[in-house]
Amino acid sequence: MEDIDYLVDTYILKEDWHNSKLPEEVARQYFHKLIDGKNVVVMRDGDKPIGYLSVWFLDQEQLVRKLNGQPLHAVDENITDGDFVFVANAFIEERHRNKGNINRLNQMMKDQHEDRNYVGIIYQNGYNKGEFSFYKKGEI
Repeated sequence: MEDIDYLVDTYILKEDWHNSKLPEEVARQYFHKLIDGKNVVVMRDGDKPIGYLSVWFLDQEQLVRKLNGQPLHAVDENITDGDFVFVANAFIEERHRNKGNINRLNQMMKDQHEDRNYVGIIYQNGYNKGEFSFYKKGEI
């Protein structure tokens, strides 16, 4: 299965925490943007995709909007050049969910951006959208 197909299918069929979902063609555009910008890593078990982690590199203005619950339309905005890493989404197939695979996804993303300079990482609770966690670079 191609990464783009896995990402779109997972988003549409398996991720139940989204308040609303993009139409399939827009989701495909969004995931193409993530792939092209190296904003996503797909974890595999052999040749089968089993999970992914996506991030947005936000500038200060975008981060403030996100934290204040204001609209941030990643499909239309620059999410590759900012100084703040926002973990946009993570998914691991249920039978592969464990601390080792969570760490593996994290390391894959770190490896992909090892030369990148950024201020910190921001996580948002998938079910409680108003809950955020912040880490300075190197804390995790």
